[in-house]
Amino acid sequence: MKMAALFVVAAALMIMFGRWDRGSAAPTAVGRINVTATLVKATARPVAPPGRRGNASEQAWRITDRHGTTIGRLLLQCRWITSRARLCYGTLRMPLGQITVSGSSSTSFEGVYAVTGGTGVYQGAGGDMQFFAVGLRKNVLLVTVTT
Repeated sequence: MKMAALFVVAAALMIMFGRWDRGSAAPTAVGRINVTATLVKATARPVAPPGRRGNASEQAWRITDRHGTTIGRLLLQCRWITSRARLCYGTLRMPLGQITVSGSSSTSFEGVYAVTGGTGVYQGAGGDMQFFAVGLRKNVLLVTVTT
């Protein structure tokens, strides 16, 4: 009898948190990740006109939690597509998996990228990654992951 009661409670919780019915059209928020990114390495190729070869940049960021402990890396690659917009894509590597992002921004200091997928616990993820400059080589990342 106790096993049946536990099953009913587990099923109710799964329905409440969107894990039972995968057919629903609206995404459900899984969580928010708030971390700090510190620029470790930036490589910029000689500037070329937008859309041409040679106008790409690569950035490596160290990801730390609120205690300053390193918990991952963010690797971004960007190309200028117009004189005011860059197309960027990257991978946020975390202990429980990776999150892939892409988006367009006019600056490398602030913007919003789309979460396009992931691995591990982030497999099939969606959502967005917002980043805000808090220093010359430091950004705050706010990642909202949905499924």
